Amino acid sequence: MIIRSSSSELRTAFEGWLASNRCKTTLTKEPFVLPGAEGTESIELDDQLCAPVAATLPYPNGIDWSTASAAIDAAVNSSRIVIVVGAIVWPLVAMLWQI
Repeated sequence: MIIRSSSSELRTAFEGWLASNRCKTTLTKEPFVLPGAEGTESIELDDQLCAPVAATLPYPNGIDWSTASAAIDAAVNSSRIVIVVGAIVWPLVAMLWQI
């Protein structure tokens, strides 16, 4: 995990974002902004699914990992905060980044 901002800076920005009557479920639609940053980058893992995906195929096996990896890498290189959204995201991103 790469964090280019202090935890207090993130906490302050997120508290301000929440105080404006937003909730975590709107995080990808109305991202919060850190002072001096362009904002956040959101990656939807569902957008990285191979099409069509068989209903019997486990979610992780339906993801085009090279495309997902490239999208996440590009976001990390251009944004201070990257939000990856999808089913069971953390284990998948941890596996991808070997965290």
